[in-house]
Amino acid sequence: MYPDRGDAVIVLGNSSHCGYTVDCVAKLLTAIVSDQHLETDELIANARLDARCQTGRWRRTLEELREQQAHQARTQPPFDAAAIFGIYRNDDTNVVLRIIADSTGVEMPDGSTIGAAVVFGNTRTAQPIPLWTFCNDTLCFLPLEEDYVRWGMCSLSRWSQFLIHLSFRELNEEARGVWWQYSHDEDALWFPRVPPDGE
Repeated sequence: MYPDRGDAVIVLGNSSHCGYTVDCVAKLLTAIVSDQHLETDELIANARLDARCQTGRWRRTLEELREQQAHQARTQPPFDAAAIFGIYRNDDTNVVLRIIADSTGVEMPDGSTIGAAVVFGNTRTAQPIPLWTFCNDTLCFLPLEEDYVRWGMCSLSRWSQFLIHLSFRELNEEARGVWWQYSHDEDALWFPRVPPDGE
């Protein structure tokens, strides 16, 4: 607090996921508000430590996904990628998932891309994340390591949060919706497909 200037810096964050980042932001804002010299060496060291922590989370998540995947009956997806393209919305949270064509050719951690990507939200800046086959009608969106770190995906800390389970009425029809367990503390959320005229 800076009573003489009437200023205060308060930074709140979920430090169970990003503690060093919250600390860095607090120090940066405090230095700006108080016109103090900013020690960048400490900030850079904290940023590097945070990146190493996130990389460790990514590797652990990939190992857990591979371990779980080994126990699944794994076949080629029983659907054409175009059958899952569309918009899916959870009515309770109003969260939107878009599954679109992906032509980047990026090889995912296990190499089994399906030519589709998921986009979370409706903003133009939302980043498409390539989907890869986990098993049968379950897809995974764990991105490559550098993208996981760059996009700050450490809030998704359990392997199950990176899975999207497709639901079909009939195998040869379009997907009617998807299940996604956003929070590992809660059951999966249902995202029904939005009809084309409802977009």
